[in-house]
Amino acid sequence: MTKIYLDEQVLKKLEREAIRLGMAFVTPNDVLRVILGLDVHENIPEDEVIGKVMEIKVYPSYIRYKYIGIRKEYRHFFPAYGERVDLISEGGESFQMKVYNNTGSTELWDAKGGWFDKNPRLKAGDKILLTIIDPMKKYRLEIAKDERTSL
Repeated sequence: MTKIYLDEQVLKKLEREAIRLGMAFVTPNDVLRVILGLDVHENIPEDEVIGKVMEIKVYPSYIRYKYIGIRKEYRHFFPAYGERVDLISEGGESFQMKVYNNTGSTELWDAKGGWFDKNPRLKAGDKILLTIIDPMKKYRLEIAKDERTSL
């Protein structure tokens, strides 16, 4: 792998561009891949991405404002700010959510409230499972089953 050294001025400009793209918390390499029109996950073997399950704890604000917060270690599995992703529910229903990057976090906003409205029993403390079906485009969305109640 070739190393490229960036001076301070170039690095600052790259940081500003990353913020503009809603990519403030990814690697400089990922930002450059987007600027150059390359797929961010092109260099990751598909078998390491497809089928990956991300577990997310539900907080009260997620339910109140109808969004899903994405943990830092999962951010690179989602597209940049403003892009839409398809989420397939346990019942096979499709929902679209928009990606937002806000004050250091990545969030999926359910503008129409569709998925949250269809899951009124969701409560703070529950866990959501997001499984990658098609990187940067489509994910399976389900509520994790509580081992205490599933017999």
